[in-house]
Amino acid sequence: MPRKRPTRENETRPSKRAKKPHKQAWQDSIKYLSVEEVQKLLNAATDYRDHLVLNTLYRTGMRVGELTRVRVEDLKLTERFIAIPAAHTKTRQGRTVTIPPELAQEIAAYKKEVYNHL
Repeated sequence: MPRKRPTRENETRPSKRAKKPHKQAWQDSIKYLSVEEVQKLLNAATDYRDHLVLNTLYRTGMRVGELTRVRVEDLKLTERFIAIPAAHTKTRQGRTVTIPPELAQEIAAYKKEVYNHL
């Protein structure tokens, strides 16, 4: 006996049943902090290290997981970028993020302070 071809009533292929989300729907769900909210967040940092972490996340767009895995050798402060190895990214593709000159100076100062005390 020949197999029945699926109809809309007895559709078995999920690709036909599932509706793709509209681009606008997910764009509307993305929330950004205002400049004032970012400033409040930075001011709420209790010590310099926390302030530097929050500022780095904000100024570079890095993910928290990427920043927590950064090693000293990943910092290219004279060239003003941070190399993120593929193993440390969500997409498993290595990338670099540029850092503003002021942030590079802050990171260099913190690095010097921490490593000179060891």
